Amino acid sequence: MNTLRIIIFLVLSLNSLAYEINSKLELVEGSAKWTEGETRKAKLTIWPIEEIDSDYINKELLGKDLVDHFFVSKVISSSFSKNNPTAYEMVMNITLKNYFNQRKPLLLSYKALNIPVTLSGIEIFEDKNRIKEYLVIDANSGALVEGIKINWMIVFVTLLVLLPLGYFGIKQFRKIKAKKIELQNKQRWKDVIVKTNSREEVEDLYKMRDEWMPVYGGNNPQFQNLLNIIDKHQYKKEWNTEINSEIDFILEEIKDSL
Repeated sequence: MNTLRIIIFLVLSLNSLAYEINSKLELVEGSAKWTEGETRKAKLTIWPIEEIDSDYINKELLGKDLVDHFFVSKVISSSFSKNNPTAYEMVMNITLKNYFNQRKPLLLSYKALNIPVTLSGIEIFEDKNRIKEYLVIDANSGALVEGIKINWMIVFVTLLVLLPLGYFGIKQFRKIKAKKIELQNKQRWKDVIVKTNSREEVEDLYKMRDEWMPVYGGNNPQFQNLLNIIDKHQYKKEWNTEINSEIDFILEEIKDSL
């Protein structure tokens, strides 16, 4: 029975790579403005997904960071939507840990998946009084131990068969996962770069250079040329036609090369 469960889990995990799972974070009540350090009731919706390990995802989120910039202090409810059986909804108390640029791609890790997260109708605002640390105490934590009768011969034979398969399977699975993450990151930053047009967006791109440059190898001459030009002119009050044309020309070359 346990062997069958393992096989089913592996099949479901591999099948999940065949389609794109998305998620969105939205505030349940109150203003759409979310200030740094503020705790709000929010809903995370994951879709399309047929099955989900609710105990696992609750444990992974409760008392931990969510996509680097949020902190989950309480899971209020979690279940599949009544209106959409492939949408899993989690209502939580979430603290905005730190301000970030909303153009930055966000990813939620769930087992072997990296699920893109979009902020739905939320405006992020910066506050000088930043919350640095959080503490969540689970007063109801505990452990349950059950007695199990074990047939050691079956265990030995099962391990003899599964261990080699598991080793090569996990190795291959990690390669697939790493490649998928690499492609996802490139696509997300490509979308950001392609949509960059205004001076504000160009300067945002410069500020986030340490996040997207490594995704493309870090030593791309075109990228470095663009950053050098932005650095040269970013403190000027206004950019004249010549500066705009110079930046637009290099930016278009980069967009065409992605």
